[in-house]
Amino acid sequence: MWKKVIIISSLVFISGCKTISVQHQKQQLAVSVPELGSVGMEEGNLLHNNFQQVGMPELPQKIRIQAKKIPFDKNSYKAYVKYLEETGKESPLKFSDSLPQKPTYLHLSVMDRIGVKEALNQPKNKALLSYLENDKAYKIVSEITTVVKPELLQSFSEAEEVYLVQKGISKLGLELLKDGKVFKEVNFSALSPFAYQLSSFCWGENYKHQTVIKAIVDGNPCPKNTYKKAHKIEKKKDVFRFR
Repeated sequence: MWKKVIIISSLVFISGCKTISVQHQKQQLAVSVPELGSVGMEEGNLLHNNFQQVGMPELPQKIRIQAKKIPFDKNSYKAYVKYLEETGKESPLKFSDSLPQKPTYLHLSVMDRIGVKEALNQPKNKALLSYLENDKAYKIVSEITTVVKPELLQSFSEAEEVYLVQKGISKLGLELLKDGKVFKEVNFSALSPFAYQLSSFCWGENYKHQTVIKAIVDGNPCPKNTYKKAHKIEKKKDVFRFR
């Protein structure tokens, strides 16, 4: 009995070491955090997560991003320091419960899931889509939690809109807008992300009876008539074909 208790307690502790709560949702901590919008598969062991990127979608249009500044608390700062220790970096921030004004981190999340879905279904992403059909373990990075330099954090504070944009072949970046105009362009190399959130694909058919992504969800069941596994669409086609 006690052995079971110890094992369960250990698993809970290990799981807690690999995650952080951001905006009331668990995000994964990793030694190497992927870029927002990248697609791949999560690997790892009991202590570490590792995201194996397989591709970056080509975006025919800008994708709306939500950017929030969030003060560090004791748990989130501990998670950040753990990430720094694993990567051999030093913290540029000072944190203490006694500080009247806590240092902050930046939470970036994809708001326009429909835009991302439509982009992935475009002909220019056909090769990537075919790759994703093969395994439901492939997911998209829909949120990242990052620390940025004070001047860049100020730019995000001033921005009225933030967009994920195409910066080159297989390269994405961010644009910050104010008064309807771009006033700041941000490369992902300027960010120091320490946690991320993955979203899954739900597959279905379009009006041409082609297999496409119909929805992008965060751990929830797929909508009616869509599936986490793309091959279920082909099985469904076979059933109707031989009736």
